[in-house]
Amino acid sequence: MSSGSKIVFLQSKRVWVDLIGVMYLSTALKRAGHSVAVRFVESKREVDHVVKIEKPDIAAFSVTTGLHHWAVKIAEHIKKVTPQVITVVGGHHATYLPEIALEPSIDFAIRGEAEEAFVRFIDAVPIENPEKLPNLAWAQNGSLKTTDLLPLVVDLDSLGMPDRDLYPTNYKYFAWNPAKMFLTSRGCPFNCLYCYGSLFKKLYTGKGPVLRFRSHEAILDELKTTRQKYNLPIITFEDSTFNADKKWLLEFLVKYGHEIDLPFNCQLRIELVDKETAQALARSGCFRACIGVETGSEKLRKMIGKSISNDDIRHGVTYLKESGIKIEASVMFGIPEETTAEALHTIQFLRELGTEFSRVSLFQPYPNLKLTEKAVQLQLVDPYDFDKIENSLYKSILKSENINILVNIQKLIYLFIKFPKLDKLLKVLIKFPPNPIFKLIYILFYLNNIYSQSNISLLDFFYYAWANRKYQN
Repeated sequence: MSSGSKIVFLQSKRVWVDLIGVMYLSTALKRAGHSVAVRFVESKREVDHVVKIEKPDIAAFSVTTGLHHWAVKIAEHIKKVTPQVITVVGGHHATYLPEIALEPSIDFAIRGEAEEAFVRFIDAVPIENPEKLPNLAWAQNGSLKTTDLLPLVVDLDSLGMPDRDLYPTNYKYFAWNPAKMFLTSRGCPFNCLYCYGSLFKKLYTGKGPVLRFRSHEAILDELKTTRQKYNLPIITFEDSTFNADKKWLLEFLVKYGHEIDLPFNCQLRIELVDKETAQALARSGCFRACIGVETGSEKLRKMIGKSISNDDIRHGVTYLKESGIKIEASVMFGIPEETTAEALHTIQFLRELGTEFSRVSLFQPYPNLKLTEKAVQLQLVDPYDFDKIENSLYKSILKSENINILVNIQKLIYLFIKFPKLDKLLKVLIKFPPNPIFKLIYILFYLNNIYSQSNISLLDFFYYAWANRKYQN
């Protein structure tokens, strides 16, 4: 058994956020008597510095598809400098593509929810019998070996609070950064075909309920503790569906309003929003809600696994707006078989809804997803092209005839929405090749959107933005 191991989570500067999953793992590891740190690295020089300062026993990576290249590259250098350090990859990529463990620089992959599994792994270092450890993937004689997943943790309160001190220890920016995220639940009850939620359900079939909630008391305690210690002008509830359980939510909102009373934003499933829910959200301090519109085409929306009508969206948006809640619409272009006319109809639909903000992405053909399989069948993407996916929602590897037009619509969408009189000009511009000017326009409007929904002063916003940029250099 290993006691007192040093685990260093390495994170790309392209993901300059404090990851809740990593903070929960840190809590579990520290409870078990281990030491944990997090470091942002990009270059070999930075890796050398971290290895020298931190002297890790285990280098851990939590990555999504697109960042897996970065993790492999960093792990390669670690193995050259300190071959005795064990490299472990977790997160979405390792969960759904454990084949990353076949990379020579990666010793193991941890799959799924890993608080207990990772502690068991660290306690077993040096690893002599990996087949006895849960949630694990590794290479053996060139073949991939995996072990069964542990059942899902039903009592989320037993996991404790995420370690909010982890990131500020080495990066003071995270102490006063107002963008702090909280989770009230785990799991998603829906089956969108562009999302890994459906694969998660399949992976954990027979291993407990997928949708689980923390107790109201545990969440409120975390909010109070964080507010006492760190800057917390607003709260972001990062649950994919904050209103998945109406009864649970309504009871929580009453307590939140009495005990916390801070403005917050959240993500809602729009067809579940009724007048009672909207009014309760507003009373307790909700100033903004993100809703998944995805597309203005009901046909495309049904194809991607969201059987929500435009009228469902209209009704939910009306309830939210009547309650004084600003709305951010999440939309996605580049859906397989999406026509230019359908993309332009999405813009018209957003104008009709009158949403204040938009979160605009391009469909990414992540491996093993049903929508990716459709894209492969349509020969819009090669079966193994996922290695070309970058850590960006603003590029597309699809080969559809109109993909450049769809990419340009995504970049110019804010101009489309804000300035309808420019329609004729913009419909000409979208036929140009994608270019840095369109990207700059998108970034400027995107930053303005972030500021507009941040609930902080303009001076503070620029201060936080400057600090964020400073730490990424």
